[in-house]
This record gives sequence, structure tokens and C-alpha cells, in this order.
Amino acid sequence: MADIGNVNFDHPRMFDWELLNATLRKLEKGEDVMIPNYNYKTCKREGPGVLVKAKPLVIFEGLFALLDDDI
Repeated sequence: MADIGNVNFDHPRMFDWELLNATLRKLEKGEDVMIPNYNYKTCKREGPGVLVKAKPLVIFEGLFALLDDDI
């Protein structure tokens, strides 16, 4: 990882779009999901993540919320 410190985590290519779509689909079906924890110093996922309980309403917002047609 020679580029550590030079990585732009705000760029759309840095998002795990496949995981994001799968997570939103599970929530849509009423299934609980685990959201990964990211360590920006090591540029890796850490630990078991955060359990998010499914609710009747899911709000997904952010800079790239409308970027992916599947979302």
C-alpha cells in the first residue's frame, strides 16, 4: 500500500458499491445488517462492524446517494 496517505476516500471509486447495494437491499427486506468499520490510517476494515437493525423506514443520504442508478 504505497499510496497510504495519498488516497482520496471521498472519490466515488473508493466506495464498495456492491456491498452498499446489498446492504440496502437487505434493509429493504427487513433484514438486519453489519456495517463495516473502516480504519483510515491502515486503509482497511476492522473488527466485526456495527449492527444496524432494520426499520420500516430507511434514510440513505450523502454526497453520492444519487450517483448509482441501482440505488
